[in-house]
Amino acid sequence: MNENALKLEARLEAVLFAFGRPIRLASLAELFDEDPENIRIALEMLEGNLQTPASPAGGRGLRLQRNGEEVRLVSAPEAHEEIEKLSKKERVGELTKAAE
Repeated sequence: MNENALKLEARLEAVLFAFGRPIRLASLAELFDEDPENIRIALEMLEGNLQTPASPAGGRGLRLQRNGEEVRLVSAPEAHEEIEKLSKKERVGELTKAAE
């Protein structure tokens, strides 16, 4: 495994996580001053690592989502119940504050 690819994979993961929206592969290649093929390889590595179980109990909580020439990090579908509960709790808390 290429050390530079690992570094690129980690940097891609950080950017995708922080940005929170789909990003075009061409934009990532430009951002990292990398050949688009290197971006694709690093994204494949990231995707594989996100799908690898972190422990015998289960996999990771994020997934790489692809849509044509765009990618982004999303939460694992298996975590939707907890995310929905927290989202509802936060919305109710905001409504309660406004009503006070």
